[in-house]
Amino acid sequence: MGLLISKPRPVVAQATAGVPEVVIDGRTGLLTPAGDIAAYGEAIRRLLTNDVKREQLAAQARRFVREERSLTKAAKQLDAIVKQYTGQR
Repeated sequence: MGLLISKPRPVVAQATAGVPEVVIDGRTGLLTPAGDIAAYGEAIRRLLTNDVKREQLAAQARRFVREERSLTKAAKQLDAIVKQYTGQR
């Protein structure tokens, strides 16, 4: 399952490396412990059998990407960092 802007889908992923920075468990998708294949399969089953939860996570994922991970927001954050370290205001 993937996080898409045009047609949002909730994500099922393992909580490893930087994944929890993008997939927020219970908000934008479901995270399972790294290497726990049974938990991963169960998370997929939960979404496949619960239309309400699946649609809720999809809507929240779309909002998260639009509000927190947009190119505009990233550019503003980068600009603020550059200004902070170069002494610009």
